[in-house]
Amino acid sequence: MPTKGPDSAGSKLLISLAAGLGLVVTAAITVARLSPSLGEDRHAIGVVTLDDLHEGQVELAAAMVLILVAAVVWERVRRLPTRGHLMLFAALCALAFDNLVSALFTAGFDSLSTSRFATWATTSIGLIGAALLFLAAWLPDEPLARPRLAVVRTLVTTGCVIGISMSLAWLLRDVLPDAFRTRPTTPEELTFLNEHPTLSVGEAMAACCCVAAGLLFSRSARRRQDALTGWLGIASVLLAVSYTNYALVPSHFTELLYLGDYFFLAAVAVLLVGAVHEIRAAEAALVDSALYGERRRIAREMHDTVAQELAFIAAQTRTITSARDPERAGQAVRRIQDSVDRALDQSRSAIKQLSGPVDETLAAAIEVAAGVVARRTGVRLELDLDRSIVVSPDVRSALVKITLEAVSNAARTGGADQVRIDLWDNGSVGLRIADYGSGFDQDPGASASSVLASIHESAEGVNGRVSVQSGDGNGTALEVQLP
Repeated sequence: MPTKGPDSAGSKLLISLAAGLGLVVTAAITVARLSPSLGEDRHAIGVVTLDDLHEGQVELAAAMVLILVAAVVWERVRRLPTRGHLMLFAALCALAFDNLVSALFTAGFDSLSTSRFATWATTSIGLIGAALLFLAAWLPDEPLARPRLAVVRTLVTTGCVIGISMSLAWLLRDVLPDAFRTRPTTPEELTFLNEHPTLSVGEAMAACCCVAAGLLFSRSARRRQDALTGWLGIASVLLAVSYTNYALVPSHFTELLYLGDYFFLAAVAVLLVGAVHEIRAAEAALVDSALYGERRRIAREMHDTVAQELAFIAAQTRTITSARDPERAGQAVRRIQDSVDRALDQSRSAIKQLSGPVDETLAAAIEVAAGVVARRTGVRLELDLDRSIVVSPDVRSALVKITLEAVSNAARTGGADQVRIDLWDNGSVGLRIADYGSGFDQDPGASASSVLASIHESAEGVNGRVSVQSGDGNGTALEVQLP
């Protein structure tokens, strides 16, 4: 069923709560760490010390979640290519790449992770991701005129900007300043505003971008009634609180986890919740679409079978009431009896299929349809069916209808007491129905010509070919070959 999310006025309330909670927690822990009455232990409040391996694992986990969310957004870009969705995908890719680079530096290159290159490269990538997030919320959701070209341009441009920023950080690694005069390694050394001012300004700019994105996403969620946009608004506000804490207490260039890291992980967790809701909503939409398609298929099948038989019976009834020739009336009665038998077979087969399992195989459906006719007419069935064959509902419906008509015709017209049905797949699906009756005349004027015409029509509806071998006294072999 459809999933619920912060897609109405509730998104503004939740964003306000996230922002308020972030500010309250930040203020409370800041006051606690500055309070002399708590003694030396106050410096450890809210701080967790990790080694390089575990810090890299945390960053890698965040990157994996961001990649998952980006994949969910990419599905939106594919289905509904707009500038906002495309920019959001680029923003998530940039943020995921930032965490992947940080995890790589931290876990694999310890000396590089503390270098000026790593400091300025990751800072610039994070700022690029925040700017793209703001653009994703700000740009109107206008359809892209040339989606493929727009995707290529956006991703190439984003990659080039990130590549240039990393190249400059590498080329200027001996000129750029260090993040700290002395890198903090203990909670006591993790103090306020002790990183280079330029880094603090960059993080403050990223926080501003995220605050603006959160407000814009909230407004869009109310306007479009879109749950994922509401979750994006909450995550953007938490990212803003995270970047604010990074500017105040720069824990992300150390092996110490502090408020900035906690709020960043909280934002990633909110994005994960939004992605899960989006996946569930997509699954519900697929189920609804499948149910609607199945209902239309059943309606079309009932129209082509039972409804037409009833219309034929009504026409023959009028013939009887208006006929003065007893022989003509008798022929109409026999045609009505044949039509009633076909309608009964078709309705019983439809009931069997509807009451059967949803994932019923083609072989099972053919077996059920043939069994319905066999029980009415008394013919014996010999079945050799490949039960591993999987086809579309339309193909299954066509082959079941052909089976009904062929077996019924073998018993009624050919007088057969035994029918063999073979179903195989040797690169293409084939169905063969053979009886040992008297056969029938295939000329257009023969009584069985209408049955053959219906079989040909059913096969051609699924791009199949029908071949018939029959003659008086030689039985009948009907074969349907699908592409």
